[in-house]
Amino acid sequence: MQLEQNKVVGRRFIEEILGKGRFDPLKELTTDEYIDHSLPSGVTPLQSLAGFRAGFPDSRVSVEGLVAEGDYVVVRWVLHATNTGDFFGMPATGKPVTLRGISMYRISEGKMVEGWVEYDQLNLMQQLGVVPQPA
Repeated sequence: MQLEQNKVVGRRFIEEILGKGRFDPLKELTTDEYIDHSLPSGVTPLQSLAGFRAGFPDSRVSVEGLVAEGDYVVVRWVLHATNTGDFFGMPATGKPVTLRGISMYRISEGKMVEGWVEYDQLNLMQQLGVVPQPA
């Protein structure tokens, strides 16, 4: 039963917060001590997510897979969006992107305690035209 509850927490984080830009569930889904190990020091998850959503306000996310074991849940997801806003200091390109990622969260007592997010940042920059595609 706990594994299924952990899957719900992981899915909600991806679908509601990343996918829909609804930041209210952050308090419900994460502890006050939540650490995202993928972020640079001093950057909060809210700052990172808000910055991403500012650049891609039409983001649509689909969960393609969920695996839970022990205190961990892994979510494989795909995001489709268009860069219509400022993206961490880069002006909007108007280009559509497809981003695939894998997020792993450690969950304790129904809340996320730690997170790790991996996605192909180089491919994202190439889709935006910021980094050239290989010949």
